[in-house]
Amino acid sequence: MKLKYIIILLAALIPLSMQAQEQLVGLHGNPVIERFLQKNPGSEVKLKSRNILEISPLWLPFFDDFTYEGPYPDSMRWEDNFAFVNSAFQKNPTNRGVATLDALDAAGKIYTHASPFPFIADYLTSRPIRTDSIIVNEILQPLTPEQGLILSFYYQPQGMGDAPERHDSLVLEFFMEYEQSEMYIDSIYHPADTVWSVENPEEWIDIYEAYWDVDTSYIITPEKWQHVWASEGMTIDAFYAKYGTWMKQIMIPITDIEHFRSDFRFRFRNYASLPNNTLPSWQSNVDQWNIDYVKLDYTRTLADTTHQDVSFVNPGVSFLHDFTAMPYKQYAASVTATTKRRFTTTITNLSNVEQKTDYKYRIYAPNGDLLEADYHKIDMTDNLPSITVRDYTFDVARTFPSKGVFSIKQTIIGDFPRLSDSITYLQSLENYYAYDDGVPKAGYGLTPAKAMLAVNFPIHTLDTLQAVDIFFNTTPTRQVEGASEFFKLMVWSSNHGEPGDTLYTCDEILQGNEAGNFVRFNINRVVLLAPSPHGFFVGIQQSTADNINIGFDYSNDMHSRNMYKIFNDPWKTSDYEGCVMIHPVMGTPTITLPPPTVPTPKSIAVFPNPLTSEQQIYIQKPESFDDDHVMTVKIYDGVGKQCYEAPYTQPEITLNNLYTGIFIIKLYNHTTGETAATKLMITR
Repeated sequence: MKLKYIIILLAALIPLSMQAQEQLVGLHGNPVIERFLQKNPGSEVKLKSRNILEISPLWLPFFDDFTYEGPYPDSMRWEDNFAFVNSAFQKNPTNRGVATLDALDAAGKIYTHASPFPFIADYLTSRPIRTDSIIVNEILQPLTPEQGLILSFYYQPQGMGDAPERHDSLVLEFFMEYEQSEMYIDSIYHPADTVWSVENPEEWIDIYEAYWDVDTSYIITPEKWQHVWASEGMTIDAFYAKYGTWMKQIMIPITDIEHFRSDFRFRFRNYASLPNNTLPSWQSNVDQWNIDYVKLDYTRTLADTTHQDVSFVNPGVSFLHDFTAMPYKQYAASVTATTKRRFTTTITNLSNVEQKTDYKYRIYAPNGDLLEADYHKIDMTDNLPSITVRDYTFDVARTFPSKGVFSIKQTIIGDFPRLSDSITYLQSLENYYAYDDGVPKAGYGLTPAKAMLAVNFPIHTLDTLQAVDIFFNTTPTRQVEGASEFFKLMVWSSNHGEPGDTLYTCDEILQGNEAGNFVRFNINRVVLLAPSPHGFFVGIQQSTADNINIGFDYSNDMHSRNMYKIFNDPWKTSDYEGCVMIHPVMGTPTITLPPPTVPTPKSIAVFPNPLTSEQQIYIQKPESFDDDHVMTVKIYDGVGKQCYEAPYTQPEITLNNLYTGIFIIKLYNHTTGETAATKLMITR
């Protein structure tokens, strides 16, 4: 069982004031896979059949570094698709891309047979490989144990996800032999299925590996897999402290003559265990392992730990301070404050010699045109030292010319294909803020009910808030048909770095089928945001004690911008390193102004405008409005709702209860039937 979650459950017995109020949980589902399957339905179903015995086996060498898009392993190398190919859950990897094994199935859902006790979760199984022979000079020759056949791979526990407990292990096995049985099958689901024997129909058998022949209804089960290697679970920090590296390479010599065969296969599998927590809103994915750079080849030795490979480690980096995306209007208003003067690109050289490479750096405009400027186009030649990391730095000083998504492309070119690599980072300068990379690594929640979360964002020039996008993770309760949740969307001014006056609040509803994506909540009136050294805050107030489960990203530590509040307690800064996936969308919202009146309104003057800390305004009526005329002054907010009415008897009126925003002031002359109007801006 998982002690950390037992503590959470026991906390229910402790007085409320003593409880920890913010919680992080793993993902109940994988949103990347869920979105992929929405576009490619059925891709998670990979039927196994006896035809696997007839598939042409692969020839040596076998290699995969998982640098492709995914989300599933390459079907030309691997026969199942339970592992998740990604570059989001790796931490300081060997190169860009890993295969992640966890507690989620091929559809990105928690396994139906999952439990608080260790259970077999994901598999990563190679296709059959010819280890009995090799082709040399177009001649087929036998392969023998003396020829140095070695399987190597890198691995790490946890990465950017959840750490496996000690009993949640990663296992490597070699295939030994098949056994064929005549059985009926109730479905074709894999890996956990139920069959019953022809001889004894009352005997039900659960199997975890099976090939089903659809013509004969025979089940062919791998009867024997040989245990080769295993690692017990631990945190990534404990792993680094033990081995002195973030990813450890394992070398497995293959010397048993039984493994030199025409259908050799190997597989990784992991054991996982769910938190000991029965509350559906807190159930989540756990126990991640990352595997990388899997290589099976001959003429190798145990000292053969280097590789002719130079590559980028990460998928790219934003040139903005703190942000992955920013409204262009705010960026352009303060380029120096928002743009990194220097940023770092990490490149690994896995060989044991320096590699001469040519480096190119280009930025392309949203229309695809290359931006020709000194800092947009960089070329250099460098010798990358062996087994090291080189940080390249660049000056970024100019303003980007327009809003949109810019492509930042970096390329390294060496003398051989494996010494070349390229990455492209999409830099958004549109209309929204984002700290995160778009992929949740965990779920953020608060307890008890009425708890509030606030995320801080800067404001460099006058702007309005149009909407708020929030990533809500998939949970069991949200997957129930017709499920919905209520919460308050809130916006605050900043009071010396903490949420201050409430600028906006609105009761919102999250429909359960919207989860697993960013959900947009439109602002229903004008929320004007004036420049401020401490910016503004956007967040939510929970209506229940259930986990609100908003996406949380570990890749960018902005915890100092995340604050939470319980009842009347003071605001507290979050303890969790990372960022909450909330995106304020800037721009003028669609508003409904008061209907036009007849005759056409005349202009009036209002002072001061905009109104800041003052309470009084001065309305100068048109010259055609005589003092003895009967007049009324009315004020409407941005959506046309009347919020003030009084007889006009003097030019000064006092406004105590109007909030920040844009208002319409109308002066009605009941004597002549004329009207006069103007706009008033309040920036308190």
